[in-house]
Amino acid sequence: MMHHVFQWLDAVSLSRLALTAKSVRALVEAWLATPRAIACLVPPLPDGADLVGPPGPGLLVTFQRLGLLQKRVTCLYFTKDRLRRLWDFVNQVDARWSAAGVSVPCVVTLACYGRFLHAAIAGWEECECDKVFRALSSRCCMTQLAERVLSGPAGAAPQDEVNLRLFYSNAPGCCGRLVLLDPCRTARDRQLWTERILAGHSVHRQARLLYLLYGPRTHKELLWEETTDSIPHGAHQAAQHFAELAAALTRLAAAPGWSGAALADLLEHLVAAPAPWLAENVACLLLLAGEQVAVPLLAAQARAGRTGQVARLLGALCIMTHKFRRSQHWVLTVVRQLCQEIGSARDRGGLVRAIWDAFTCQIMDLWDLLRSHEDPDLIEEDIRLLVSAHAEFGKVVMCRALVSDGLPC
Repeated sequence: MMHHVFQWLDAVSLSRLALTAKSVRALVEAWLATPRAIACLVPPLPDGADLVGPPGPGLLVTFQRLGLLQKRVTCLYFTKDRLRRLWDFVNQVDARWSAAGVSVPCVVTLACYGRFLHAAIAGWEECECDKVFRALSSRCCMTQLAERVLSGPAGAAPQDEVNLRLFYSNAPGCCGRLVLLDPCRTARDRQLWTERILAGHSVHRQARLLYLLYGPRTHKELLWEETTDSIPHGAHQAAQHFAELAAALTRLAAAPGWSGAALADLLEHLVAAPAPWLAENVACLLLLAGEQVAVPLLAAQARAGRTGQVARLLGALCIMTHKFRRSQHWVLTVVRQLCQEIGSARDRGGLVRAIWDAFTCQIMDLWDLLRSHEDPDLIEEDIRLLVSAHAEFGKVVMCRALVSDGLPC
């Protein structure tokens, strides 16, 4: 009789009902294990239909509500038993869709199950989430897939790389939100899951994984050569390529377990994979990530004696900041914080001189290229941008110097 009543209730009503009494919760749980419950709660999917819509009565909201329902009916079980019941429910959904002969894209199933999982484990302790991650990786063979992708050269298995990204993260341009990272509601949750994905890997593999998750890509493959062959034409394209990667680095910089040295080491490997990035692309990444990411990297390079490399990166930061119409005060702030990280006055003076020497080399290199290039107009445009950026930076430096002497301008 109760099962007959339950089939007329939606997931929200059943969730509320499960909180009324232990005996009622047990009845709801028993009903959820029946095929009739899946038929009532999971909507049928027309083959070829658009499976993603705005929040509300859409498929993702349905699975979020189902996750909350499972959370409430399994609240008295141990973590292992709760996970087993969650997997059983997912298997029932798979069986229903398969029996109906509906061809559901993988991106849609992952998105639904990701929303379901996050609703079901909301509020769990971190140690419990560790068990979720291990169980999920084992169930979906993600550990083997990650090993296969990371053991080979970048771009050697493009489909496996995309599959790994789809499982862990989001896919720009694709429908749905996927399993671990994108359904997170807070930056802290996303930070914790990112740390779990990276944990246990060498720093070189961590850098590869971070690019796999957040680097530029098309629908079919990751754009590994995008960072070594060309630079963004404007701020919008820079954000398309590097905004998610910069946001991930910013979250790691705020994590208690990541020191400045560890973050700098990760960045060193990131901007060298699969080949050294163009300085302008590194500058775009640092510009979007902010000084909490830029300063540790530049300081680590300066302490390692690579003052020339630091100066070239600062020169690229100056150019890209001006190109994107942002204030050069930010670049000067980075330089000031960097000088505070450098111990001796001699090293600070060497860095300042190296910055202006790098500016000179940039102009001279473009001037030499102008005389041999097939399209002088293109190089002239780059020269104008370079000179204008350096001039703007010089104005900011002079104004800051006058202000420090009590002469505001």
